[in-house]
Parts: sequence; C-alpha cells; structure tokens
Amino acid sequence: MSKNQYELNVSNNEVIKEEGSFFKAGLFKVKINNKTYDVDFKQIKHDVYYVIYNKEAELTRLIHPDYVPDCDFEELNNFLNNPDAQTLFAALCRCQVSIKKEYLKWLEANQDATFSYEVTQPVFL
Repeated sequence: MSKNQYELNVSNNEVIKEEGSFFKAGLFKVKINNKTYDVDFKQIKHDVYYVIYNKEAELTRLIHPDYVPDCDFEELNNFLNNPDAQTLFAALCRCQVSIKKEYLKWLEANQDATFSYEVTQPVFL
C-alpha cells in the first residue's frame, strides 16, 4: 500500500479490504465497475466544494454542510443522469464525506440495495 494512503474495497456492501487512514480534504478516487471518479476538495471563489469528475468532465459540485445533491438518495441516478450515482454516494457516505442524515438512514433501511466500489487515496504528504 506504499503509494496509497487509504484503500477500501466494498463488494455487495461487505468490506473486503480497508487499509490506511482516509483524509477528507485530500483528492481520492472511487472506482465503480470500470469507471473511475475523481473527488477533489477545492475552494472556488469563497466556497469549498467536493467536485466529482469522470474523465475530466465535472459530474457535480457538492457544498457544505451535507455534501450531497439537492435530491433524495433514491433519485440520485436520475438527478445526476448517471447509473453509478447511488453507488458513488454510498461510497461517499461510507467515507463520511456525504453526511446527510436522510442518505445515511436510507442506506441503513435499504440493506437489500447492494453496492460495490473501491476507494483509493494516494499519499499526498
């Protein structure tokens, strides 16, 4: 794990591997199937955002305090027009980046909805 500060592998909601320490303000990647999403914490003008990219195209910007889009969890795929959106936000909730209570409650109440993803954060210090 020398090139990564944090690694997480989740298969069907089960943690297969978790190593290292996750730093919320550091750049990290979420891999879902064969797609990789870059998540960058950055300041734009006077606000800070988590900006999510797929192949350099911006998918969404998430703003304080909850870092989620303006929709319910079950609407994410349609709202962001992306079939991976729910899985992506399951990963963001697992890493405590997205902290909207309704999202966390939905994930807890809907354990039959399974998500598989990998989170990696390179060493940056």
